[in-house]
Amino acid sequence: MELRNIQVGIQGSPNSFHDEVAKKHFGKHVEIIPFRSFRESIEALSTNRVDYTVMAMENSIAGKILPNYELILEYQAHVMAEIFQPIALHLVALPETSREEIRTIRSHPMALLQCTEFLASLPEVEVVEAGDTALCVKEIAESRLTSTGAIAGYGAAARYGMKILQENIHSNAHNYTRFWILTKGEIIPDKVNKASLSFCLQDKTGSLADVQFIIRSEGLNLSALQSVLRPDTPEVYRFYADVEFPHRTKFLRCVKALTPKCTELRILGEYQMSSKTFIHDKH
Repeated sequence: MELRNIQVGIQGSPNSFHDEVAKKHFGKHVEIIPFRSFRESIEALSTNRVDYTVMAMENSIAGKILPNYELILEYQAHVMAEIFQPIALHLVALPETSREEIRTIRSHPMALLQCTEFLASLPEVEVVEAGDTALCVKEIAESRLTSTGAIAGYGAAARYGMKILQENIHSNAHNYTRFWILTKGEIIPDKVNKASLSFCLQDKTGSLADVQFIIRSEGLNLSALQSVLRPDTPEVYRFYADVEFPHRTKFLRCVKALTPKCTELRILGEYQMSSKTFIHDKH
């Protein structure tokens, strides 16, 4: 997808993984607008300051980023595409810094969660959560922090002339993050075979089983399901689900059957299923 004069909001800075995914989907001529937080990036979408927003939703090691699902509901954004991005994380530092000199490691909380085994091997090192992976590298480079390392991707290290002290420190070789491309208005691609839903159920026997039966009987595959308690109404559970289907008519028929079973149901988006590839960045 190569679009010009399009503004895409991301949480993060240049050469962060959000930046890489935005360019991968929209093309190198797209204008990337960075924001400090996920809330700011989706708020910009809601107020028409950007045309699209790219948002990480889950990681194969660290799990779902549930607050982002809540943001999508709050701002009534829509999912138009998903991208599974391979994530290779490295320990990055100034060219003159050795691994033995590292006393502090900075990175985004999700990146730190993907490297728990590596971090556990360094009990003497202080771990600091920060805004995003690329920004950590930038700050170390600009401030010449000789005893500080960052966990980041190769792109950020190359951009700021940094050295990779140790490659591929993520806990699982098949590490990927699922990103969503969000729009303000509903955009349904010509070909769709997957959808994401949010629905609420009363906490009573058989309510979830009824939903699962309807999905199965309509010939849909329930590929993901996550429940969260609603703090305002503890007797009601909110569920986030992904369903895959051979024909959109089956999905729409399923939604119609589910509606009376749920106290609330929203289609977060319909889109084309993305494949998972594990080709990491090369250097």
